[in-house]
Amino acid sequence: MFKNMKLCASVVSVVVLAGCGGGGGASGPSFEELSDEFVDIAERSGILDVEGVERYNGSDLPVTGGANYNGVISNFDDFALLGDLQMTASFSDNTISGGADNFSDSDGDTYTGRIPITNGMIFRDDDPDFATFETDFDGELVYDPTGEVLAIDTFMQGDFYGDQYEFAAGIVTGTISADGDVLTVGTQTDGSDFFSVFVAER
Repeated sequence: MFKNMKLCASVVSVVVLAGCGGGGGASGPSFEELSDEFVDIAERSGILDVEGVERYNGSDLPVTGGANYNGVISNFDDFALLGDLQMTASFSDNTISGGADNFSDSDGDTYTGRIPITNGMIFRDDDPDFATFETDFDGELVYDPTGEVLAIDTFMQGDFYGDQYEFAAGIVTGTISADGDVLTVGTQTDGSDFFSVFVAER
């Protein structure tokens, strides 16, 4: 559950941080490619408008068919972790599915694994205080240099944007655990250890 101002403030900061970083994995997009994609989608979607871009109302979405979205999911503290995001919206049954993989960080390190998007739901009401869609985003990533396992237990909340719902963006909240340490994931303003947002386009 979030308002557009919170999302815009977080994305503006991510765009600044995404410009810094190292390499990526041999397979899939590199960190630099993901970073450039993130900035490009964020700019073209209009969500960098800190005055609050208008989202596409859930009640105006199609009731048949669906759409595939591709983009980037980000996780930041003093360094950047980016992943290649794929998301499918089924408007006929109001569900969201997909996942993210090809994770790499601004230190040039890579992570093996895919985090699935599950239990995704699209909501047709237009309450501005609530997201248009919500999903679980849970799984494990392996930090390739050491084999350390990161347990991801998070929740995605987002909205559609653009004249024809061609963009999707939102925040990720929850926890990341590794070697007994538990770190919180949230927005830039809620005191979490990391802040995480995603952007995608069809």
